[in-house]
Amino acid sequence: AFAEEIAGRVAVPASIVRARLAAREILALTAGFDLVVAMRLHALVFAAISGRPMVAISYDPKVDGLMAELGLEAATSTDPFDGEALRRAIGRVSRQQEMARSLRDHAERLRGAARRNIELVLPLLQGRTSR
Repeated sequence: AFAEEIAGRVAVPASIVRARLAAREILALTAGFDLVVAMRLHALVFAAISGRPMVAISYDPKVDGLMAELGLEAATSTDPFDGEALRRAIGRVSRQQEMARSLRDHAERLRGAARRNIELVLPLLQGRTSR
């Protein structure tokens, strides 16, 4: 309902993805977006990995943490929600193509961190630890 309300208020075409997609499909879809406006952490991660400009709506400290990691800030929070701040952020980000270049730089670091997590978890799943 929140996403539908936002999509109905923006002055540009907006779509809400409702389908259950595999990670690879989400990445492919995200790579084609001009701008990602999201409040969910994984949507923002996919935007960063794809090098797409993003605007975050924070609902949880983990969203703020990711944005800080990327050198960015959430446009607004869900509580209290500031529609005018969101509108300004969308306008600002849609004009900032350098954001995409910066996100590509961060994306490689994020991929490395994700690979490291896999390296740490695999031994645990296989019943052994690396000490």
